[in-house]
Amino acid sequence: MDQNFASPAVATLPLQRPAINGNIVLEAILHLQKLNSFSMNKLKKYLASQHGIDCQALDAVIKPIVKSFKKLGDNRKITECKNGRNSSGGKNTGRKNSGWKNGKKTTTGKNTGLKNGKKTTTGKNLSPKKFRMKKIKRITVTDDYKNMVYELIKNGSIHGSTRFQLREKIRQKRENPDNVGPALDSLMDKKMVLSLGHKLLAVDAALDSLRVDKIESLRITKYLWEEKNKGSTYKKLTEKFEKINELQLKHELLFLFRDEEIHQRDNSKLYYGPKK
Repeated sequence: MDQNFASPAVATLPLQRPAINGNIVLEAILHLQKLNSFSMNKLKKYLASQHGIDCQALDAVIKPIVKSFKKLGDNRKITECKNGRNSSGGKNTGRKNSGWKNGKKTTTGKNTGLKNGKKTTTGKNLSPKKFRMKKIKRITVTDDYKNMVYELIKNGSIHGSTRFQLREKIRQKRENPDNVGPALDSLMDKKMVLSLGHKLLAVDAALDSLRVDKIESLRITKYLWEEKNKGSTYKKLTEKFEKINELQLKHELLFLFRDEEIHQRDNSKLYYGPKK
């Protein structure tokens, strides 16, 4: 009997792998995660020391472990343990160069076209997507709407009206207040409205009784002639002619604008002479 058991045929029979409980492996992973030292290498060492499970046996239960982790909400990836790779206690000679070195990403093995943090023209084209600019729809305003806005300015305060005040009045008339801006642009192009500071004044609403004398009028035109290259804002004019009443200055500028002795650009700066 002893000879039969010692025969070469019996000695060469394949050994059966012990059955592995997936819960044991899962508990081992959770235990290592609590210690913040989870890795496949440490998992194999832990299972080998505590339960005597080898690397090949771990392959049989790796897929159920991954499924269990997904159910638990763990998004970590566990790579399968393959023969000849990541053996316990040995050097990792089969690992590919992932491009990480000392905690920094390197461009080894792949030309990304980046050098010293700047984009280069060589290598792979990593230019960002070109965003298409949205086409701005041009709002068409009817002549009736423009006339309504002009009448509101003309019949408004002699000091002028702000855009906010015009929108409120348009809203009270149950019209679209968003069209006030395009309507004002059209009226200014037609030299019907002048913008002084934040106030808008109608040219036809200029009062002759509020005009300054001829000497002061010549001083204003002379100053604008001296600043004809860079122009002048209404604020600079009020600072330059601080002795003139602001209401008188506004209406004097309205007359000069109507007679084309001055003109306005970009709805802000005033220049000497007619607009070319």
